[in-house]
Amino acid sequence: MKKLFTSVFALFFLSHAIAGGKDEHDIIKVTKDFNDHTTILKKAGELEKLFALLDTSFMEEKVVMNLGNEASINTLNMREFTDYYSRFRNGTDYKVDYHFKKVVRSGASPFFGYVMFTADYKVFIKDSLAYEGDQVQTLYFTKKAGKWKIFKSTLIDTRSKVYISNCPCAMRKIENERFEVKLRIPFGEERQEYLYTFAFEEFGGGKYYVYMNGDKYLWEGQKIEMKNINNEFTRKKSGKLVVAKTKIEAMKEILQFYNTSACTSINIFEK
Repeated sequence: MKKLFTSVFALFFLSHAIAGGKDEHDIIKVTKDFNDHTTILKKAGELEKLFALLDTSFMEEKVVMNLGNEASINTLNMREFTDYYSRFRNGTDYKVDYHFKKVVRSGASPFFGYVMFTADYKVFIKDSLAYEGDQVQTLYFTKKAGKWKIFKSTLIDTRSKVYISNCPCAMRKIENERFEVKLRIPFGEERQEYLYTFAFEEFGGGKYYVYMNGDKYLWEGQKIEMKNINNEFTRKKSGKLVVAKTKIEAMKEILQFYNTSACTSINIFEK
């Protein structure tokens, strides 16, 4: 009986999806509104208009394909989704240039509907192009109190060019106080690999000199000073003190300091 009911419901939905009509036209309009609000999140009121299109049960499933076949799967509920998109309005660092391309497929019954569409985009961080790519997204709708609400989104995000991102870093110990790391930095359609050698020299009281490819830093009291004390000019300037409780954290902070323009963060893993 359950199987029969499911089959009848599927046929009912499909017949209305094929027929289209006003309901299908309405959800396509909501889809375009969804995209319009997404493109100008910094404009007053747009974020609230975007969230008003969503049902309280909203869930997003996103697959991100990055350089070198790196992939990640993220699931966001309504709260996490609003937190994520709020940063584009509240933070001055992010800007999205988003372009709706076309509806691939759509369908609607009196109470349920879906729209699959494509888009391309560019994301800027501090006015620098961070990454660009294209998306295939499907929005799923339910009608409540006569209004269409989006209750689910599935998204495949393919980043074709990346210039700023998280940077993976492979580390291996050479000797007791020496390490070799390979940092992979995004460079358009690929990542470039850079080799760094670190050495730690303790000179009493838990104080260390940290050497990185000839540059020298002071690490003391779980804080490392971001300036090259080998260089006479920078030695006279006060450096930024950052927390580094372990040797791995000290290396990570120095690598981040050197590669700020390309790496939003650095993940070090041991080989």
